Amino acid sequence: MNRTAGRTLIRALKNADSMLVDSLSEPLFRASPEERLAVGLAAEVAAEEQHGLEVALRLRTLLQRPLPDDELAANTRMVATPLEERDQLDASLLIVNLGQERLALDVGFARRVVPMRTVHRVPHRTNELFAGLCNIQGELLPVARLDKLLGIASSDGAGQSTSAQQRMVVVGEAAAAWAVIVDRVEGIRRFDSSTFIAPPATVARALDGVTDALVPLDASNHAARLQPAKLAAALGRCLT
Repeated sequence: MNRTAGRTLIRALKNADSMLVDSLSEPLFRASPEERLAVGLAAEVAAEEQHGLEVALRLRTLLQRPLPDDELAANTRMVATPLEERDQLDASLLIVNLGQERLALDVGFARRVVPMRTVHRVPHRTNELFAGLCNIQGELLPVARLDKLLGIASSDGAGQSTSAQQRMVVVGEAAAAWAVIVDRVEGIRRFDSSTFIAPPATVARALDGVTDALVPLDASNHAARLQPAKLAAALGRCLT
């Protein structure tokens, strides 16, 4: 490669990523063809990903946000857990609050968490369990009143609360997804499933029969784990 071609490549690299060029421009002329090819490919990738810088900056801002005390404590517990114990943490669950209850959803069943959306009533179809429809990232989803479905008191219902902590959780398979409203999302935690406790009959009946275990959160608190297939079936009945 002559110096003219080298300068051309350097100018292209500068347009793609000036920091990359600043560190590589001097040794570039002494590089092997394979190394120069790698640099050229890196420049192409950088140019293609230039449009993603704004998204990256937003993600960095999100990651740098102050952590709530409970999330910080949960992360501290996870880091402090010895590696051999972490290997036993075979269940990843999303912990949420609804009314006075703490619920646990399998992360494979809870597809995503989003801020509150406007819920639109459906004439002649909206009822105590089916709140209406909402648009979540271009996807029109039915909204269930999970508190009513599970018989949980002290929840304000779909679209009625002004709590800044309320969130919508999209659950279920893509072809049969629902949005449910929870009062607060605590976050995702990993557990040793061997520590789960069979729910007392009164708890299992109280939550519409969809609870299959109590998950120990700490020495004195538990979350009711909602069995995905049973919850999906209960949601499907909201439209009947």
